[in-house]
Amino acid sequence: MGYSNIKSIEIENFMSIAKAELEFNEKNIISICGLNDSGKSAITRALSIILYDNYSRDQVRFIKEGANYFKIQLNFDDGVSISKTKHDNGASIWLFTQNGNVLYTNQLKT
Repeated sequence: MGYSNIKSIEIENFMSIAKAELEFNEKNIISICGLNDSGKSAITRALSIILYDNYSRDQVRFIKEGANYFKIQLNFDDGVSISKTKHDNGASIWLFTQNGNVLYTNQLKT
């Protein structure tokens, strides 16, 4: 079994970022550069949350001011996507898909 490469990350209502999509190249190197207060730390925090669920007790404070949730989605080149939505009431929704098919979610079906 092989490995997957990160293709892109989508971020919504996270820290200073209202909405962003970043695409990564095939060289497996992630380089983030920019001016002060341009969102570099927000991107690295978003990656640490989606990959390791870091800051688990404090994630609500990363919701952009005026919003009631944030969403981070990591997309891989094999069609797998991992997303986390954190609501201001503390609820977290994880969704793992491959080519649009749900592999796992902790969201209750209604």
